Amino acid sequence: LCRACGAVLVVVPSGVAPGYRYALSAIAWALALWACVQLTAAEVRGRTSTAKVIGTASATRWASLRRWTQCALALFGVATPEVGTMRARAARIASFVAAHAPHALGPVPLDAFFGAPFCRPH
Repeated sequence: LCRACGAVLVVVPSGVAPGYRYALSAIAWALALWACVQLTAAEVRGRTSTAKVIGTASATRWASLRRWTQCALALFGVATPEVGTMRARAARIASFVAAHAPHALGPVPLDAFFGAPFCRPH
């Protein structure tokens, strides 16, 4: 609580995505699994989401993957062209984030997971 103006300041670790339900590392990992490993959205959701109940219409898809791909500039500081499939765009994002990993381990999903906190959103 600021003594001068009364504003409340919240400080969170750099790996937290403000306004999102998932950490940046989890988002980058999910995008890499979907785009680079070619898992289905349902498989990615099963490995990433903590939700126990999923609606019938959402059993085979996960809208968050597309949303995160479209918000890459705000999340990771990378702009992707508006051309190509959503998976192709997500693959570019995952590669960009993986390049920020402090130590390259090899698989893009793993490097993206560790590189996400080092990306600076715009």
